[in-house]
Amino acid sequence: MRACLHPLTTLLLATLASFALADDAAEEPTVIHAAEGITITKVGLNGDGRGEAVPPVILPEVFLNAQNVNAEIPLGGATATLSVTAASKLTGAVVVETSSDDLVLRGDSRVTLRAGDRRTFSFTAFAPHAGTITFRNDAGDVLAVVPYTVSMQSPFRQRVNVSLNDSLDLSGSYGVSFRDSGLSVSVNVRWNIPDGRVRGSVSGSYSW
Repeated sequence: MRACLHPLTTLLLATLASFALADDAAEEPTVIHAAEGITITKVGLNGDGRGEAVPPVILPEVFLNAQNVNAEIPLGGATATLSVTAASKLTGAVVVETSSDDLVLRGDSRVTLRAGDRRTFSFTAFAPHAGTITFRNDAGDVLAVVPYTVSMQSPFRQRVNVSLNDSLDLSGSYGVSFRDSGLSVSVNVRWNIPDGRVRGSVSGSYSW
């Protein structure tokens, strides 16, 4: 007479059998009858694409989307944001370092770059300054160095225009407007080269 196993007993036997298979080093398919009506087949994982993940390596290089980066702290603000995107042909880890305490990386300083994937690193700047962002591999080799500059936004905008016509009239203008104030000032100069005459004017405006 054939004994019938309780469903929970059957599930337990199947789980134990799968743990045993995980420690089996055989690369050929192995068949085990875990319980009545239950068969578990182990397929060897030998790095040939049948399920084993590609192990990370010491990266020899990294590719970045920028040679240098700049940011402005807005008027009335206290911080600015910088970002650099990196990619790699291979899967491996990079370690990101900043040269100043005034630039802080958002997130972990050591991350794994998956082959072909793009990873964006974001930083918060707390003061105007200049420095570098360094990418290293797990061996400590420098893969890339990105210079950066953080400045405070200017309280005014400037514009310059220069033109020369066929009568040799050289004219130029310079204008400045103050951010958030509605005030702007323009200086216009015209110089006729043949007769040496110079004319100029100054204008201003205010809006609210």
